[in-house]
Amino acid sequence: MRTLLGSLLLVSAGILSLLGCGGGGGSSAASATLGLYLTDSFRSDYDHVWMTLHKVELRSTANGAFVTSFDSPTGEIFDAKRLRDVSGERFSFLGVGEVPPGTYDAIRVTLANEVVLVPTGSTNGQTYNFAASLPRDGNGRPMITFNLTAPITLPGAVSHCVIDFDLQNFAIVNGEVVPSLKHGSENGIDDSSRHEIEDYDGVVRNLTASSFTLDREEGGAFQVLYDANTVIYDESTGASGTLANNQRVEVRGKFDVNQNALLADSIKIEDGNSDELAEAEGAIDNVNLEANTMLLVDVHEVEHFVPQGSTVNVTWTEATIFRRSGDVVDETWLNLFNFAEVKGTYDSNTNTILATRITLEDENGEEGEDAEAKGSITQVDLNENTMVLTNLTEVEHFTPQGDQVNVVWNESTVFERSGETVTENALLQYPFAEVKGHYDSKNNTITASRIKVDDD
Repeated sequence: MRTLLGSLLLVSAGILSLLGCGGGGGSSAASATLGLYLTDSFRSDYDHVWMTLHKVELRSTANGAFVTSFDSPTGEIFDAKRLRDVSGERFSFLGVGEVPPGTYDAIRVTLANEVVLVPTGSTNGQTYNFAASLPRDGNGRPMITFNLTAPITLPGAVSHCVIDFDLQNFAIVNGEVVPSLKHGSENGIDDSSRHEIEDYDGVVRNLTASSFTLDREEGGAFQVLYDANTVIYDESTGASGTLANNQRVEVRGKFDVNQNALLADSIKIEDGNSDELAEAEGAIDNVNLEANTMLLVDVHEVEHFVPQGSTVNVTWTEATIFRRSGDVVDETWLNLFNFAEVKGTYDSNTNTILATRITLEDENGEEGEDAEAKGSITQVDLNENTMVLTNLTEVEHFTPQGDQVNVVWNESTVFERSGETVTENALLQYPFAEVKGHYDSKNNTITASRIKVDDD
């Protein structure tokens, strides 16, 4: 799905973990399933190490042949540097593949030839090729093989196998990168807080009220769990959507080893018109609402392009859709949040994405839950787009400063009554409202994305 950065999104310590059927993946007489993860070892002289992963293969002890577990012709782009922090390994779930039952003693990883290194403290990357001495596949891409610390038998008791992009032992020799990969530690893999939140593309199968199977083009399938807090929306409009079998979707979430499933934070129902558009996630900076520009800094997740450094320029037009937590908002919301995921057309000459969609996110990469409040409508000012919600009966995801909260809105705010769209004049006709939006504790104010009016 997302270039390895998204789908395989880098594990800051470079670990690729193979989740065997012994760990709950399931198997048949013809095949055994493997769950794949990535991680990385510590290195301080680079802020980002961008690579593209194409294939993961296992070597059979029966005949020495390699069998494919993961295969992405377009490649999964990832930043290996982000797969480790001060607490140790972080894990990036790559996917689930199928291999014949048997015993395997080595892994072979195929990468794109170029790697982009961003030195510590710099925003500009340096592009290197992997060493010409490395074995190559039919497309000229380097292949790196390493032995497992102990052979694994599938199906069997093995539940994980980790690939460590061992950055501390990467070397630059004669202007080329000599890589180091190894069988990594599984320390913390059962702790969901050590897993990266990433995006995964696929087709919905076996849909229920709380789960479905995500069938992926790269091979393999895995279970997705969702609930009332999962944001489900349509890509073309940004509006809330309804899941159905055979839909193509992009699921954002983190894999839970204990449940052997991806826990969905958001699900985008794709329209098929933007499969190859660039995507980037990072921190919002230098917003200019008059020029329709901003800078995305500390970029850590990308798809369909390789960053030239740690920043990407972003521009937008009137047609660009801005989203937050399932609602369509406008560009002024860029000043309310610190992080965003941007999708659009990338120009490598200017390092700029012309955005078709900008999704505002929390710091941890989740779309998050906006504040919600129910109460009595008072002090409505249609000229200033303000009101005060008093006698609060329900609040979610924030703590009000007393029994009331200020409310402001703009042209993108949706007003509803009994499921029908109304205008802001409805605030003068009904006594109660439910408000959803971004809460600012400094002034006890909700900037509303949606206001529902009611009789009680």
